[in-house]
Amino acid sequence: MSSDQAKFFVYTDVVDSSKTSIPEDIQVKKITTLQDWTLEFLMIAERVKEYTEIKKYYNFTGDGMFMVFDEYYDAINLALFLHHKLSTENKDDDTEKIALKMGISFGTSISFFEKTHNKYAPWGYSSIIAQRLLNLCLPNQILLSKGARDAMIGKVLPDWKLVLFDHIHSIGNYPIKHDKKGEEVFSFYGSMNDFNFGNASIKNFLNIDEALDFPNILKESKIPVQEFFILKVNQFKKQFSKIFTANGYDLEAEDEINFYKTLFYYGGSKYSGVSRFLPSVFESQRGGFLTSQEMMFERIKKDCQLKGIPIPVNFGNRYLIPDIDNLHADIRAKYYVCKEFVRRHENMHVQLFWVSPENAKNAIDSTTPSNLLDSRDVGLWHDSYAVRIEELHDSFYLSNEVTQNDRRRLIFADKDTDLYDSIKQYIEIMNQYITQGAAIRIDYKYLDHIYSK
Repeated sequence: MSSDQAKFFVYTDVVDSSKTSIPEDIQVKKITTLQDWTLEFLMIAERVKEYTEIKKYYNFTGDGMFMVFDEYYDAINLALFLHHKLSTENKDDDTEKIALKMGISFGTSISFFEKTHNKYAPWGYSSIIAQRLLNLCLPNQILLSKGARDAMIGKVLPDWKLVLFDHIHSIGNYPIKHDKKGEEVFSFYGSMNDFNFGNASIKNFLNIDEALDFPNILKESKIPVQEFFILKVNQFKKQFSKIFTANGYDLEAEDEINFYKTLFYYGGSKYSGVSRFLPSVFESQRGGFLTSQEMMFERIKKDCQLKGIPIPVNFGNRYLIPDIDNLHADIRAKYYVCKEFVRRHENMHVQLFWVSPENAKNAIDSTTPSNLLDSRDVGLWHDSYAVRIEELHDSFYLSNEVTQNDRRRLIFADKDTDLYDSIKQYIEIMNQYITQGAAIRIDYKYLDHIYSK
């Protein structure tokens, strides 16, 4: 390997290999299993080198392996090979489950003679990034640097018939040691015919040391700035904690959108909600909410396509409960905005219905325990959690009176709470209205019918 050619740096190790609660013989078995799998991959690649032309460096790191490849497909083929081995190994109930982490970066390096192993070894910033990515990994996660991701755009793995870019997803900017700006990190995950690879979860954390380091001020000035920063964090935590109480919390618009993004990311595959918004108001005032819901649908749709299974017909229902005259007036006055609202729901397989305010109130009154008497909007991420939304202004749901100052309180409920049970009952009763003929489907046909009257 030449020192000026860009390469792919790969670190991989065994999760919890140094955990004291795990017997040492089991730890050693996991580590040697990773070594055996890695060497098996390298030997296979050598035997077919007329096809792969593999050029490599590898070394044992104690509980893992460090490797360098000249070609992208060798790094990714290794990841897939190891995860295929994992899927087989972990099916056996009699064996200790193995989880791996892997960090992959791309860039140049220099070589020096490493006396311990009596061979030349690569070193450079890119190899350090791969190790930092490894440290960020959740179990069975495969993380890539932006450089590695960019080098794989448009690439296909012929052996697996895999378009790489379809399986590489940004998970945000993360702090990297000695790099104040951080690095954009990408996760490689998906499904093959008989196994899954990678881990779609996102690691959320606050690195206190990084958060408190303000590099552009003098050292003696940092203490008061840091004290103020900690004070503000604690104040926000205290305020945000209201979201778990009956008082709720009034989120700023941008914070609310980001909060919903995380709820849809972790909330499973089905969401149902009830809203007093008119269609045009929902589309214009809560577009970020709908976009977050669309992202959930696209993620699940892609996963279904990878697995070769049908996309679910229904991802939940949304019920609008304004007065019927106001609904019709909104459709006539803002037909194209309402049509876009309907289009979004049709595209993400969410059925849209109107239920009369009277029937909605009857549904609320039928829930036990009754936690929804003052509720305006509710949302249910099935089998995960729910939110209750209260208006702060009487004018909030009227399209001709909505202002940027209109706000709402959010109350969050996990599935072990009475509030979650009440919201779930509320949605179930609304679902019954469909079969009873008490819910009107809002679709393109309905819009055109009302608009033409």
